[in-house]
Amino acid sequence: MSKANKKFDLDLAFGNQFESIIENILSGKSKIEVKAEKWGLWNKTGNIAVEIKYKNEKSGIEASESDYWVHCLTKDKKLMGAFIFSIDLLKQYLKKLKEQNKLRTLYAGDGRRSLIVLIPIKNLHEIMLPTEVVLEV
Repeated sequence: MSKANKKFDLDLAFGNQFESIIENILSGKSKIEVKAEKWGLWNKTGNIAVEIKYKNEKSGIEASESDYWVHCLTKDKKLMGAFIFSIDLLKQYLKKLKEQNKLRTLYAGDGRRSLIVLIPIKNLHEIMLPTEVVLEV
């Protein structure tokens, strides 16, 4: 077997592992939490909003028992794109921001009863960088 073919086989096996993860997410075998941002908010502010409390009780990411967080960006009731994060990584990222005094929160929603965290879309890659969490494949 040539080096090129061996590398292809290794790359294929690697890709197949993650194909299985996405298949599990889409087929409902993995627990997911799905949130959607409306056009007019995310495109103007450049942020996604992640709820952490509602009426002073844990909610959203803080109460989620899901494996993955899917954050959808919409326009005219159509899906423009989505981000998929491990819940553990997203929680760890928010904890890190809080420890660094960089957590941007505000009350929003109906009656301003939801406490949300604003995360700039341009910084979403940071969720995946500093991690001690190892995802099983």
